[in-house]
Amino acid sequence: MVMWFILLLVVCLSFGREVKVLLNDGSVKVVEEKSLYLLKSSTVYVERPKRLFLKDPVLRGSSIGIHLSGQMSLSMPVQSGQVMSFFDLNANPSFSGSCAQSSNTLNCNQGELLISSSSPNGRLILISQTHRLGLLPSSYYLGTNASLSGRTGRAVLVAVVDTGIDLCHPEFEDRTIFFYDATTGQELDQSAIRQARQRGECDKDFGGHGTAVAGVLAGKNGIAPGASIVAVKVADSDGSITDATVMRALEYLSQKKTQLGRPMVVNISLGSNYGPGDGDSLLERKIEQLSGPGLVVVAAAGNEGDKRVRAVVPPQSSAEVQVRLTGGIPIEVWYGGNSTYRVELCNDFSLCKSSLPNSPPFGSLTCVLDMEHRSYPLNGKRFVNIDHNCSGEYTLRLSLVSGSPSRIDLFGGLDANEFLSYTVSDSMGGYLYTVGQPASGRKVLAVGAFTLRALSVSSRAFNDLGRLAYFSSRGPTVDDRTKPDLSAGGYVVYTAQEGGGYSYEAGTSFSAPAVAGLVALLLEASPNLTVEGVKNLLCSQALIDPAVGNVPNNFFGCGKANLAALEGGTEGSGGSGGGCSTGSSQYNFTIFILTTLILVRKLVSRSYVYRNTH
Repeated sequence: MVMWFILLLVVCLSFGREVKVLLNDGSVKVVEEKSLYLLKSSTVYVERPKRLFLKDPVLRGSSIGIHLSGQMSLSMPVQSGQVMSFFDLNANPSFSGSCAQSSNTLNCNQGELLISSSSPNGRLILISQTHRLGLLPSSYYLGTNASLSGRTGRAVLVAVVDTGIDLCHPEFEDRTIFFYDATTGQELDQSAIRQARQRGECDKDFGGHGTAVAGVLAGKNGIAPGASIVAVKVADSDGSITDATVMRALEYLSQKKTQLGRPMVVNISLGSNYGPGDGDSLLERKIEQLSGPGLVVVAAAGNEGDKRVRAVVPPQSSAEVQVRLTGGIPIEVWYGGNSTYRVELCNDFSLCKSSLPNSPPFGSLTCVLDMEHRSYPLNGKRFVNIDHNCSGEYTLRLSLVSGSPSRIDLFGGLDANEFLSYTVSDSMGGYLYTVGQPASGRKVLAVGAFTLRALSVSSRAFNDLGRLAYFSSRGPTVDDRTKPDLSAGGYVVYTAQEGGGYSYEAGTSFSAPAVAGLVALLLEASPNLTVEGVKNLLCSQALIDPAVGNVPNNFFGCGKANLAALEGGTEGSGGSGGGCSTGSSQYNFTIFILTTLILVRKLVSRSYVYRNTH
């Protein structure tokens, strides 16, 4: 035991300034490497920090989208005083009945709205500011109905664990009450933030991702415009993010919640596609420790649904997995703890590097830097981390040495690594098992994305309006739990941009804060809700349409996130559905476009950060 710890200590000292440790009481901590020896008697497992990647942007408003094809006539009940706006893309609609059209606004009396179109292929989006809309033929739900809930998130803390925030952006007004840089330990309270704003020292965001996320969650045009914002920066000066930094951020937020005595929802729009994939990563265990009444964590499911970043080998004695590698991005192999597999990486010339537990890698393939076998105490499995600078196509050979065959899960980390065999295709043109961590956690509300806007520049967005976003990561988890838990609009949305402006964004990074905003509205009414209670409430009111299908499923979870029916608001006779309030009886068409979309943002970091092309 002593020799094991000394060896582990020597290995860990090469990892950097801090490590993650699992203690024998089951708790997880982040400690400085130099103080690791003080925990020798109580340490079960030590792990170096892992890189996390941003899950680029997604949603806000509320509406239905209608697919029009050929000569169509539709009708829907409307109420006196109901105001709707519409967005027309090749639909060329005409309106009659109980609503009068003024530009792109419909002002209605009690009765029916009649919609006619002869477009061979068009899309029409309807938004009601004051009443919920029901489904029409060939239509899909788009929005959350948050504007009809009668709540703003007042007295709730919304924490954005991300790249930072633009302290001076008008979306946040004076509601950012704390800023904490988890990479340096710097904290600004509300007074210090006000002083920084007066001096024009606004830029506390690396790349703008955090500002855009916060805009969806709690901007004045966001889901919870009355909430207090706690912004936590976890990106270092190079834009790199590690799970250890996120864990320290969560510890800070737990303490802040206790200090202020207010409920809190934490949004994490970042993650990774490394193992174990069953909710037992140290980061996910940390979330389990801190989660409780009045503290709920929401995470982006990921943007790898159309990527071959995961492979699953059923139990067998040997297998050859084809993989396309990019140098510098590790891959991981996980299998049952009662088995031992030899792992070999070979090129087309049969030059290989091979590895077994408790022995150094051997062979003539020179691009492999390390093949580290380890046992993982939280789930009893073994895993192999393959660190390499190989680029191109290779074969990963897996051979059973002892024990019985077990399932083998392979993780590519980033889509720069791609498995060419043993991937698991789904019925929607993507791949299963692609939800990353921490979204796979048991105490995390994981959020997928669907297509919110029909873009004329994108045939995919046009055709898939209201349907699953092609990039949205799919479940299940390795231990076969359904993920994501639910979904929200994500392709595309309009939100705050670093520097005081606005931009369009797309990705599960922004469907997650839309749901986090709904959680804030729930916590306003019931401040002691747990993540399980929140999930039950949201799933009981989730919207189901033809795109969603039978629920729960590994695409939409329990359905499309919705709150108005749960929280109250004006009832329309059209059933459950859209609704987007601007606080005015007149809805400007430009604002409509701005407040119902989030566009594709391409964040570029110098180190391991997603460059999302969605």
